[in-house]
Amino acid sequence: MINCPLCHSTAQTRATRYLTDGSKEMDIQCQNIECSATYRTKETVCRVIREPIPPQMQH
Repeated sequence: MINCPLCHSTAQTRATRYLTDGSKEMDIQCQNIECSATYRTKETVCRVIREPIPPQMQH
């Protein structure tokens, strides 16, 4: 989770929309009552580090 870009407090996801299989957009709200900023983030898979082992190769 990304902290609030304005006051750096923790934040909570309010809504999530999947854009593609590898990306989503989220509406985030700051938990600091004096700030309460709402902002939008995007999360994207940038690469696969390890692929699953095919069933025929598992023992």
